[in-house]
Amino acid sequence: MAGGRVPVRGGMAWGRLSWDIGIKSLGQYRSDNAVDLNCRDARNAHKQIRDAVNFYRLAHGGPKGTGPQTRTKIVEAVNRVKKNAAGVVKSGCKEIWLDRLANALPVDVNLLGDLHYAMRRRGIDSIWSLRSRIDAGNISKADLAAVKVLAEMEVDKVVPPRSHPDPPLTRLVPELTPIWCFVTETSPYPKNDREGKKVCPFADWIAELIKAAGLYPPPQNTVARLVRLQKSRK
Repeated sequence: MAGGRVPVRGGMAWGRLSWDIGIKSLGQYRSDNAVDLNCRDARNAHKQIRDAVNFYRLAHGGPKGTGPQTRTKIVEAVNRVKKNAAGVVKSGCKEIWLDRLANALPVDVNLLGDLHYAMRRRGIDSIWSLRSRIDAGNISKADLAAVKVLAEMEVDKVVPPRSHPDPPLTRLVPELTPIWCFVTETSPYPKNDREGKKVCPFADWIAELIKAAGLYPPPQNTVARLVRLQKSRK
């Protein structure tokens, strides 16, 4: 990739991401009964893994990252997006409001990572892709529908309370959990091995990805605790 850029949906982030990060890293964890993926599913899973890990890497101070942000600043940034999206809707897409909305969508995963993932769950592929299309003057009906979703979002639901010291990890774990289940056809929850020892292969995989990204991995029990927390919230 030119200049060593790593694609992040809707933008570019400087720094090389190891090719050890991707779907091949799941090979050793697949169950004996796991069904082989078709090319499309494998490609999508590979990209999702790399995107998620790259987001985590940038959130922990990648070359162009701003470092961790307080919840107050994150809420302010998301509110700014909401306000300008509402301006676009109310003005009938006037250029001045489109420009303001684009400016409110900086490619900063620490400020807008929560918004990115919240909108993904609403079917919006990337808030930064939206920004790129606004800058290019190439707005579609689907983009206008996405802007309306941004204008009507509930900020407190988009930005959860900070109950964990590593917010990027709390985003990484739920992002990778369904990929793990889909590809390996095994549970992400801790289990006992043949000797009765508690193990968590999912946590081992997360640690391998984070190390491959050039960062220190979190303790295994931290990832396992976040996995159990997902289960308790269902």
